[in-house]
Amino acid sequence: MTITPLFQQQIQAAEQQAREQGLEEGLERGRQEQQRLILSDFLPGKFGELSPKMSVFLTPLSKLSATEFTRMLLGISMLTVDESGQQQAVKLLAEYVLRSYLNESADILATAVSNLLELSVAELTVLVEELPQLSADELRARL
Repeated sequence: MTITPLFQQQIQAAEQQAREQGLEEGLERGRQEQQRLILSDFLPGKFGELSPKMSVFLTPLSKLSATEFTRMLLGISMLTVDESGQQQAVKLLAEYVLRSYLNESADILATAVSNLLELSVAELTVLVEELPQLSADELRARL
């Protein structure tokens, strides 16, 4: 039994589309891993250590667009290298993570960041891991 030329063309087109989609997904994963590595090298280089709360934010921040990621790095680079600068960096990281999941005004976002940073590292880790599955309303309720 032979496959009709039309069916064979459809199979080839589907295979090509799958290859292209796989390539795009691989490139995106590579970009995200690169951004995660940049951030995990940059933060200790700037502040001398990577705090546990900073570590929690690495993966979600790696998913930022290149523009947002660059803005975040520029913001962190302008902070002082002391304890105050490190605390401001943690706030900035939290803000970028929440901003990527919530479309809120600045005052609501500031409150959400404060509430987020009051969580223990364990609670923060769980919440950040659950962020992709939470709706904006569910996230607001938890903060």
